Amino acid sequence: MNLRIRRITGVLLGLYALLLIQLNFVQLVKDDEYRSNPANTRDVVRQFSEPRGSIVTADGVVVAQTVDVDTQLERLRQYPYAELYSHITGYFSLNYGATGIESAFNSQLAGTDRQIDIKSLSDLFVERTRTADVHLTIEHSVQRIAEAAMAERNGAAVAIDTQTGAILAMYSWPTYDPGLLSTHDLSQAADDRFALVTDPQNPMRSRAFQERYPPGSTFKVVTSAAALETGLVTPTEPEFAVTDQYVAPQTDRPITNFGQSTCGGNLTEMLRVSCNTGFAELGIQLGADALVAMAEAFGFNSTPHLEIDGVVESVIPDAGFYDDNLPLLAQSAIGQFEVASTP
Repeated sequence: MNLRIRRITGVLLGLYALLLIQLNFVQLVKDDEYRSNPANTRDVVRQFSEPRGSIVTADGVVVAQTVDVDTQLERLRQYPYAELYSHITGYFSLNYGATGIESAFNSQLAGTDRQIDIKSLSDLFVERTRTADVHLTIEHSVQRIAEAAMAERNGAAVAIDTQTGAILAMYSWPTYDPGLLSTHDLSQAADDRFALVTDPQNPMRSRAFQERYPPGSTFKVVTSAAALETGLVTPTEPEFAVTDQYVAPQTDRPITNFGQSTCGGNLTEMLRVSCNTGFAELGIQLGADALVAMAEAFGFNSTPHLEIDGVVESVIPDAGFYDDNLPLLAQSAIGQFEVASTP
């Protein structure tokens, strides 16, 4: 009998230990995931009635903020510049959870991040607001310039500080107003979201980091860097033929220049006029290994570190793909074929 009791006790203790492990796993490991899950409406309702930090540009412009309102839900999330920052801020919605910066930094904005939760012993006894603002590298003035340059044309514009890598502007058109989804009018929010997700222009999708495009002549910078690093060329030597077409090995189809123009010369001269024929030949001389390695050093085939969901990587085929496809290597050297990048 005692042996049986000990066995039952052991089983019960084991089950209790498993329960404690699972409880700690949920509370400590899965906490942020469950808090930001759109299906967790209870937590979202709670957050809509509590303070929330602002999202602020590098030059101090508030682009997302929470204001007090006289409704059952005591606070409303507002986006003062709406369409200008929607693909960056995302939205904070009672119906649909959070996206963009609102999602990526939800614990900091909501004040649930343990790093900002308890700063001193007094915080255990004194109630205070523990929300934090999120500061972007985006500069409002530069973002405005990007918006004006796009002039409501489909596409994206991104400006990067070449010294630090900081993103100074990231604008995509078409765009949308995140305030349509943060409203407390749930019926209206549902109607507006349906209109957005069924819009063939897909305005909720950022063309800056969720779409890929042929980089075209901008990729010639990558080809140039690879050729310089390997010592194949210098800025002034050698001289490539001045011509209006180049025929790569394994094909009889020529690569031509814009407007059937002629160009050539040294690397500096070819880069200045974006010479297709010269860079196609340079790509063949360079070889796939060096070209792909340099592209990957520039960030191709790896996901950019943006801390926003949905970011896609720029891509270039593996070097081995070009072994029997030299014409495609020539095309890739000028940013065509299967080379594709986010803006």
